[in-house]
Amino acid sequence: MRVVILGILVLFASSRQVNPSLIDLCFQFNKLNSLVRDGKVEKPIAKTQLINCLHSLQNALPKKSRTEVWSFPVEGYNRKAIGGKDGNGYITKGYKYLDGNKHGGHPAHDIFIADKNQDCKDDLTGKKVSIKSILDGIVVACEPNWVQTSQLRGGKYVMVYHPEEELVSYYAHLDSTFVQPGQKVSNGENLGFLGRSGLNAFKKRSPTHLHIMVLKVDQNQAFIPIDPFKNWSN
Repeated sequence: MRVVILGILVLFASSRQVNPSLIDLCFQFNKLNSLVRDGKVEKPIAKTQLINCLHSLQNALPKKSRTEVWSFPVEGYNRKAIGGKDGNGYITKGYKYLDGNKHGGHPAHDIFIADKNQDCKDDLTGKKVSIKSILDGIVVACEPNWVQTSQLRGGKYVMVYHPEEELVSYYAHLDSTFVQPGQKVSNGENLGFLGRSGLNAFKKRSPTHLHIMVLKVDQNQAFIPIDPFKNWSN
């Protein structure tokens, strides 16, 4: 019986394994993204290396058909929870990915949960709220650590590359992360719990929310933001 159980565990583990070269590429992206975020790399160098890294990932991953249905990233909620009216909080003006942690605009959506006492739990269920991947992909960056003295805007975050669409999705202000670079994730798979991490998100004046941004791979700017609002049907 013990041998059978061990065999099952080995089979399960192997089904979740990723090619070591893919893991290396993901950790390479993670490192580059952190350097860009912290302003510690020249923009032309970062742009070239990031694009090359993602193209290598795209060529190495199995080809799949495009997914038409996008999962809503906040479990138990829908786009009615998005700030503003009909997604008008999405503002690209002044945003450049290569400017790192210091940039203008708000090319993202803030999705708010019911959390009046700011304990990072849903007021109705009393439970933490899971954050889900919008599409199939592979985790390319993750920040599992954050302290209140940090100037990092996103706090704890996860970034997922979606090769079929050539998109990167970014999920910020998490309480905890469940994934790491190199891990494949499915459409709707949990990435972590929503929290209040980040320079401004942890302050009392800020309601508990997910900051989600979607970026398209671009040869000239590394990434350009696209508005995902229309891809969520409800």
